[in-house]
Amino acid sequence: MTTDEKKAWQKEMKRQSSVIFSIFFSLLLISAGWLLSRYIPWLKNQWWMPMFWMGFIFIYVLYSFFFKLVPENILFGQVDEGMEKTVMKLGQACKGLIQYKGFTLNRDWDIVPGREIHLFGGLRWVGIWPIYYIFKYTQRWTSVRESGEAVSHEEELDSLLLKEKTYHLELKGAEDKDGIALDIDILLTLRVVNPYKALFGPHNYLEQVLNRTRPLFREYVRKYTFMELSAQKQRAGGELWERLEREGMVNVFNEDGGLEVIGEFERDYGTRVKDGGIEMKRITPPPEYQEAQTSKYLSEREAERIAGETIGAVVGMMANSRGITTKEIQEKINKNTKLQKEFRDFCKDTLHKKMAIDGGSYVQIDVSGAGDAEKTLLDLIAAWTRIPKGSRPSSTKTSPRVVKDPKRDKQVQEAVDTISKQEEEF
Repeated sequence: MTTDEKKAWQKEMKRQSSVIFSIFFSLLLISAGWLLSRYIPWLKNQWWMPMFWMGFIFIYVLYSFFFKLVPENILFGQVDEGMEKTVMKLGQACKGLIQYKGFTLNRDWDIVPGREIHLFGGLRWVGIWPIYYIFKYTQRWTSVRESGEAVSHEEELDSLLLKEKTYHLELKGAEDKDGIALDIDILLTLRVVNPYKALFGPHNYLEQVLNRTRPLFREYVRKYTFMELSAQKQRAGGELWERLEREGMVNVFNEDGGLEVIGEFERDYGTRVKDGGIEMKRITPPPEYQEAQTSKYLSEREAERIAGETIGAVVGMMANSRGITTKEIQEKINKNTKLQKEFRDFCKDTLHKKMAIDGGSYVQIDVSGAGDAEKTLLDLIAAWTRIPKGSRPSSTKTSPRVVKDPKRDKQVQEAVDTISKQEEEF
């Protein structure tokens, strides 16, 4: 027994002593009242008085037994279905009390198929207090609600769950193949098959199982990228099980389902991981990664929208300039390489002008008769002043200018790439 367990035991003994003292003191007062009533003249001769006091004492004894002694596991204890309680004899585990239909406890404390018959169901004899008492321990675990929310628990328990239960294991900041820190929720289905090993083998059997599996699961995450992990969540549980199997932590079964090798968890901790009882539930990337993916998605949708508008406009203009329908020009573009190049160039030029107008950086300046140096100077003036509207051209030789913008050029290129992908539709 560790120092903490000894302190907990001493505290428990004091609490149980106070319960017994309160019961004894109450019975003493009730008995004193009954004796005094025998000396009070007007009560002494009442025939119903002894029956009243005897009934009152009987009811109080039943109340103390079922609501004071049994809940505190003093003399008797109640074992619920699917649970086990361990009886201690001055610090030594001496026997286990099990209530599990179809199962019993053998001499080695293994849960094996069998049948136990008890006259009072889950009510069991513990022993003479304070020599015999029920072992208590502190359990910490995380469960998952139906909504997917993880809930942490920490309780002092006097019984051990024997039925299967799903526990939550969180991998915080597990790095994937690209070095992205992911938060991953994994569900493990476990059950206790040997109460003695579970309670007195490791310091805490559940924490020991989770802590032993956590490093192996982190190694598994490093083999894949975030997208690969997201795509294979369904089969990740099987791969994680195989990894534990190779490390000798879980049981190995043959093709017929028979047990071949007992794993470390059952051999040392009395805990069995259900075959196939590992599931990767949720993978959460860091906020900056989510923002980048959202920005990328919106950028792609915007490029598709702009490309769609541009394609329709360009095809319409090319059809009008040739005096044919849009369907006819689409067929010609598909068959003619020269028209395809003209189509792409026309789209790119149209995109530049459209985005420049939307961004307020499109200027139209009359440069008729100007030389190359003068044209360059006018372009520089337009770029610095960002003239919202250029002068109307006085002749047909007017040449529109578009001020360069790296950000816009990137958007144009994205839209052009999208147009290239959609070209086969035309």
